[in-house]
Formats: sequence, C-alpha cells, structure tokens
Amino acid sequence: MGKNHVSIEFDLELDLGGAACPVPTLKTKVALLQMGRGEVLRVRVTNPRSAETIPRELKEEGELVGWYAEEGSYYIYLRRR
Repeated sequence: MGKNHVSIEFDLELDLGGAACPVPTLKTKVALLQMGRGEVLRVRVTNPRSAETIPRELKEEGELVGWYAEEGSYYIYLRRR
C-alpha cells in the first residue's frame, strides 16, 4: 500500500500523466472495475480536464475520497464502490 503527503492510503496507483481525454477516464474505469470493493485507487493525470472529468464520469464505480495538485500533476483518489 502506498501513502502520500495528504495521508490517504491507496491500494493501487495509475500514472496517466501526458494522456489526453478520454484515455485517462477509460483506463481509470478499467482499473476500478478490477479492484475489490473499498479499495482505493490513486490516479495521476497532467491534464486539468481529466482531473475534473474522472470523478464526475466515474461516480458509479468510484467514490472521490480526495485529490491534490502538485507541480503540474493532479492526484485523484477514488474508492471502489
């Protein structure tokens, strides 16, 4: 399990930096569907649009538990429903 400076534990990390929409949303959905209920996925994106779209489009698959931005990257934490 990983940990970061916002103190959210996560089970799996997906680095999608540099990927253009809709690729980050699609890959995040696939990853969430392969996870067990309650597990947390950390997703790194560099596209601000993806940072907004992922939590909104995947609210049935994953619950947003936190996010932060740092040095041009956006980190999104989703708990598998």
